[in-house]
Amino acid sequence: MPSPPRQPWRAVFEGDEKQDFLAAVEEIAAAIAEPTPDMFPRLKLFGHQQLEGACFEAELAGGRGGMVLFFLYRSLARRPHRECDITERLLNQALEMLPMTPPHLGLYSGLPGVAWAATHSQDRLSTETAGDQCRQADEDPFAAVDRLLLRHLSAAQGERNFDLVSGLTGIGVYALERLPRPAAKDILLLVLEHLADLARAQATGIAWPTSPGQLPPEELPLPPTGRHDLGMAHGNAGVIGFLSAAGARGSADTHSLLAEAVAWMLAQRPIAGTRALFPYWTSPSLSNDRPSRMGWCYGAPGIAVSLLNAARCTGNSTWLTAALDLALNAAKVDRTSTRIHDAGLCHGAAGTGHLFNRMYQATGNEELGAAARFWLRTALAMRRPGCGTGGFLAYYPGEGSKDPWVKDAGLLTGAAGVGLAFLAAATDNEPQWDRILLASI
Repeated sequence: MPSPPRQPWRAVFEGDEKQDFLAAVEEIAAAIAEPTPDMFPRLKLFGHQQLEGACFEAELAGGRGGMVLFFLYRSLARRPHRECDITERLLNQALEMLPMTPPHLGLYSGLPGVAWAATHSQDRLSTETAGDQCRQADEDPFAAVDRLLLRHLSAAQGERNFDLVSGLTGIGVYALERLPRPAAKDILLLVLEHLADLARAQATGIAWPTSPGQLPPEELPLPPTGRHDLGMAHGNAGVIGFLSAAGARGSADTHSLLAEAVAWMLAQRPIAGTRALFPYWTSPSLSNDRPSRMGWCYGAPGIAVSLLNAARCTGNSTWLTAALDLALNAAKVDRTSTRIHDAGLCHGAAGTGHLFNRMYQATGNEELGAAARFWLRTALAMRRPGCGTGGFLAYYPGEGSKDPWVKDAGLLTGAAGVGLAFLAAATDNEPQWDRILLASI
């Protein structure tokens, strides 16, 4: 089955329904244009660490770095009435905070994430709005970040975290966005070398074992023979997504690793009748029959996207068939089995809808289009006017609070990410911001 040709992005909603989504976008924009401290929940995020103060408020996952992307794509969608001032102001605020932050090198909560958002924004603004007030900076302000990452990768020894959110895969995503800068090419090569070194042969293919440093204390110790996370955020699907994106950008060094990684992932497919509900992780010495929720971070939609992108970058028809089969089975999972509670990108209704939308746009499969519309409508129905951030609340159970519903303006679990998914659903602008999720290549 050959990979279908790339088609222009198209809105999946029209008429009054489209306007409902765009109205929700404007409510989110009004709510987060002047972010306040209560919009940054002081909770454990996906790097399994407590983030405080300026570091938290600057970061990509939950701070101003992610909000920059929301206002960028809102601005691009409002042509010819572009408004670049909010994007630039939030970006400048995030950049001003960076000297006050610890030198954390994770993509989602460190220096590379803010630099990713800035590079992505500056490149889009200079291309889309050449000649007006929105323009790319004359000098590269992130050469120092490149040098820091090169030193880190060149000196890395001992335990190395491979994942997307806080490890090597995330640094690789940063490097891809910085191409064709020479330092980015050097970073990319070092990341690929580290990933090749960390890969471990399995009965079928290769996989990347989870290290103790990737886990919160409550999930330690690891099983005696280790474990392998399957998801996009912290697991092997994220590596597959990165290798696919690197291959699509012309890095031939990814092909053998990608083939072996996909072979292992395909061997983990759920047994017939379980409808694509993958476990969070697998281990040779410990049974893990608990299925993960449906979402981007873990679960079938994120894994299906990673396999689809692997198929598209290589032209492998077997992988394409497997990705479509998984995606279509995921589309049939009843809502009560998904454990989707809120609207966020990471594991919520808008994120699930966006992944189905991305796969629908890539394949033209109408069942995937229907699944995209269902989950995006579900996300919009979660809006509670007058509550949360632009009407949206994030669900954080088990974090020491009696009320698990919190205000969250951020990209990964909050209102900015919901707004980005709605813009992708209601406009013809391709959401290239989702490269940060490895949802596109």
